[in-house]
Amino acid sequence: MRGRRDGRCCYEGTYPYGRFLSFYRHWIVDPSNRRILDHYKKFGVYEDMPFGDCVRAITGIDDLGSLESHAAPQFWFVLRGHSLRVKFVGRLERINTDIAFVNRACGIEGELLYRNRSGKDTAGDPYTPDLRRLVFEFYRTDFELFGYDAGGHGSS
Repeated sequence: MRGRRDGRCCYEGTYPYGRFLSFYRHWIVDPSNRRILDHYKKFGVYEDMPFGDCVRAITGIDDLGSLESHAAPQFWFVLRGHSLRVKFVGRLERINTDIAFVNRACGIEGELLYRNRSGKDTAGDPYTPDLRRLVFEFYRTDFELFGYDAGGHGSS
């Protein structure tokens, strides 16, 4: 979301476990945009690969700069060094209550033009304790910055 001409005003983070699962389902299992899948082939990622193999491949990438935005840690979008680049860091799960604050802080008048219509995940939790640990370690700063519960699957 942008405010006036001052660049990024806010960033709404997304729960890392759910975000990674969404990345996997939309870009690896059934890629609507092959460019993203093609980007990760050099890391051993391939279409419809098992979830655990995908977690291990992505979390095994040492150079975070080689990640594109769908799998990159979210802190990259809001921090420059240890300083915030935005006026407000929120959580997508609270966007309905955050929007009024964002409007005031950024000096804009806006409304949500789109709400996630996919509903709750009914396909089950594919995370084993080991996969959950790998994703937590990979996105540790996101869990801390956005205040997410690292233990459960869902927002805190």
